[in-house]
Amino acid sequence: MTLTVAAGINMPALSLMEFFGKNIEPRELIFREIAVVRYLEEIYLDIDDMQSVPMSVPAAA
Repeated sequence: MTLTVAAGINMPALSLMEFFGKNIEPRELIFREIAVVRYLEEIYLDIDDMQSVPMSVPAAA
């Protein structure tokens, strides 16, 4: 949903407006075409720093 908000369309707000029977103005439907790119980053650490990093992450409850 963050991509649509960044593009200019706040879908959660529009959904609530529609639910509560409020008019959606045409200006609230103006958007720009954008893209999102996610990537991984390599970080180099000293071995001493790595030893303080936990080797496993507890499962979410």
